Amino acid sequence: MFSELFLFQLFLSFLIGGLAVAIAITIAEKFGSKIGALVLSLPTTSLVGFLFIGIVNSVEIVQKAVPFGIVGMALHLVFVSFFLVSFQKLGRKALILDVILWLGLAFLITNFLELEILASLGVYFVLYVISNAYFNGKKVEEVKESSKTDKKIFLSRVVFAGLMISFAVFLSKVLGAEWGGIFTMFPASTTSSLWMLANGYKKEFVNAVANRMLFFSVNFIVYTLAVYFFFEMFGIFWDVWNLDWDFGFIFSYSNLCLFAECSF
Repeated sequence: MFSELFLFQLFLSFLIGGLAVAIAITIAEKFGSKIGALVLSLPTTSLVGFLFIGIVNSVEIVQKAVPFGIVGMALHLVFVSFFLVSFQKLGRKALILDVILWLGLAFLITNFLELEILASLGVYFVLYVISNAYFNGKKVEEVKESSKTDKKIFLSRVVFAGLMISFAVFLSKVLGAEWGGIFTMFPASTTSSLWMLANGYKKEFVNAVANRMLFFSVNFIVYTLAVYFFFEMFGIFWDVWNLDWDFGFIFSYSNLCLFAECSF
């Protein structure tokens, strides 16, 4: 059976991830694709994932998982790029094929590669430059949509996204450290948000959000590197039940928020 701490992790990933996606879609409706993509590119799954990998295991396991997390983010670039290429013809079916592609590549990486952090960063930044040069070589026009959100729709988005994200966290626990690292970057929030956007909005709006996700994906890398260094330097976030805090998690997330504001 699973520990109370792990069940708490699943609950947090469901709640935080589901709320983050639902709020981001609502923000995109009100303020446009740029701000919506920025909010959707904040690391909800990896925030919960790395924190609990460290609490349940150790800082050393986190650092072992980080290179796989960075390559997982490189796969996220492949995921969004494939979606942008195939969405016009396939619609939401593109996301199903996208998840299969992501899982297949993740399987090959976790089973056949030994990863170091510098090599992982190299892979990510090569794909980052290529994907942004190809899709964002021309200025992406800002696209807005009229709001379609009521309380029922908002709640359904929370549940749908939360289930996808918590399932990814569950798999990361069951399949081990390497899969744990790569699954911290599983595009659960991206899949759920694009699925819901594709269900009710014009393709131009969905494409604009996805395009900007490529640029803002570097937010994940900033947070992951902060985790890699700050967790070891300052500790993680000890004794959750008694709220005895160290500073590694706080510094990591603060660093992310500062970078996200600058990148916007």
